[in-house]
Amino acid sequence: MSSDLSARPAGPATAVAPDVPVLALRDVCKTFTGVRALKGVDLDIAPGEIHALVGANGSGKSTLIKTLAGYHLPDPGSHAELNGEPFAFEVMYGSGAITNDQTVAYLQDAWSQIGVQMTPNPVDFDTVLVPAITENFNYEACLLAFNWDPTGDQSAMFHSNAQDGQGFNFMSYSNPEVDALLDKANRTIDPAARVETLIEANNLINDDLPIVVISFRYDRTAYNVRMHNFHPNAPGGLLWSLPYVWVEQ
Repeated sequence: MSSDLSARPAGPATAVAPDVPVLALRDVCKTFTGVRALKGVDLDIAPGEIHALVGANGSGKSTLIKTLAGYHLPDPGSHAELNGEPFAFEVMYGSGAITNDQTVAYLQDAWSQIGVQMTPNPVDFDTVLVPAITENFNYEACLLAFNWDPTGDQSAMFHSNAQDGQGFNFMSYSNPEVDALLDKANRTIDPAARVETLIEANNLINDDLPIVVISFRYDRTAYNVRMHNFHPNAPGGLLWSLPYVWVEQ
């Protein structure tokens, strides 16, 4: 199982005054065990501008990019604005699962470290979240968890045909090369060749980054040795063999 964070497909561009930065960062700092890698970084990016980071090895270029991307948590006190407004967004996720609550709480704290206000919005999965990502697209960002079956097929999320309510490609991701590789994998009988094709497709997906994979979860099932014929597995799930179970007295 993987947990994914996705943003809503981009809508029409918001008009911004020429003197208002599209993105503004203030006092971004990062310390590693007593070593100050970033100290009070300020950055304004105006509409249409392209910026390049230039500096010697160890000057903090990679640290700044990784901090902005969320790989590193900055020191407290950083601030960010988007189009002249405090950078803020809401994350919709399925309620009732403590792991979701814990993940979103971590994300909220991580975003706050760079001055971004992230508001959790726990909702019912079936009646609110699913329509939001497949029908009305009424969300800013969402957290989801997916199980992949043993075939490894991920067409339901990444194939172009899985858009517009036909699957879970709610971010409108489209890459013809990925489509062709996913189709090829589904036609491939040899398991080793299929794995290689899926790896090639996933390398392209990872480069495009339509979603952010936050974590992978491993489930462990424990049961009493007196139970016989109990065989949980990925295709059938935890309880598929329950009609065949018998308990030793």
